[in-house]
Amino acid sequence: MKIFILTTDFTAESPPWINIFWPHYNAIRASAPTVLLTTPNGAEEPTFQEKLAERRRRKPDAKRLQATIEAELDPSGPNLLLVWALRRRDIDRATLIEPLWDRFSHKVLTIVDNLQARHTTDHAKGRYDRVTSFCGDLARDYEKTLGIPALHFPPHTDALTFATPGPYRPIDLFLVGRRDMGVWPQIHHHFNAPGRNRLSVDFVSRTRNTRDDSEAEFRGLIGGYGKAKAAFAFDPARLDRFHARSPLTERWVHAWTAGCTVIGSAPTGAGVAEATDWPDSTINLPGTGPEAVEAVEAILADEEGLARRRVRNVAEALRRHDTRHRLARLLDELGIPRTAALEEGLSDLRSRADAIERG
Repeated sequence: MKIFILTTDFTAESPPWINIFWPHYNAIRASAPTVLLTTPNGAEEPTFQEKLAERRRRKPDAKRLQATIEAELDPSGPNLLLVWALRRRDIDRATLIEPLWDRFSHKVLTIVDNLQARHTTDHAKGRYDRVTSFCGDLARDYEKTLGIPALHFPPHTDALTFATPGPYRPIDLFLVGRRDMGVWPQIHHHFNAPGRNRLSVDFVSRTRNTRDDSEAEFRGLIGGYGKAKAAFAFDPARLDRFHARSPLTERWVHAWTAGCTVIGSAPTGAGVAEATDWPDSTINLPGTGPEAVEAVEAILADEEGLARRRVRNVAEALRRHDTRHRLARLLDELGIPRTAALEEGLSDLRSRADAIERG
């Protein structure tokens, strides 16, 4: 068997948030023979010149991708194609391998961001065996629009590699990206006031002076989480691009894997409750700044609670939210036997979680 992944590249030229997909790839390639098929990243709103340049690249890109596929196909099969789609462009680019489309025994469209189902019908309908989506409500839309089974795959990461249960936590508070401006400014100013004995980090994964690739950026990101007592994660539903949907996102999984207490506001969308149903998987903050500051102070003062959640959150990430669990479910759904390496990884996840809980 072989797994082929068609995706935007992981180089330093890609946007920094693509670093969340490197651990997916890392866990998949540890579980089965895997071939990464990359296409150049493009601008969110390309100019005419950028569109023209992309059009000129199509022929050499298609030739390169098709040559790789021809050389790597498993003659005994199965050959599984995963098309990772953040934007419509990623689905459109699947046409680059059109001449070899039927050489894959199974084709799966993997929706990893807020790509709306209605925007994908021309290049997706009738072409895939399954759709997976990080968002349960969005998965329902895809199933209805494309007429094929859609699976809700809550966010996941390579928890087996990056689980961080250790007690060394010099950072009190860790924030990455999205924040609730109703409470964050007061929290930020309070915990960063001169003379206050707390360390609060507002993490930026890429600065103007570094151009690391996805692996290096993710290692830096998860390393920061792993040195923090608590991390923030806020319900994304208020953002326009989520179209009022309220899914779990990668921030939660990264924080749990790294042993952080997660504070902020829990999402409420389809499938979220089932994926987060252990005590204090998220501690919801009050809606006003002063009350939120007081709540955070109480969380940080409760060392026993921080230690208890550190252990439980890492164990739950290993048991529920490692990429290997999603891959196993997908193979089962498609009727493809699990590889020995995948079964070994799943066993290691169980053993590691048990060992962490035993202390």
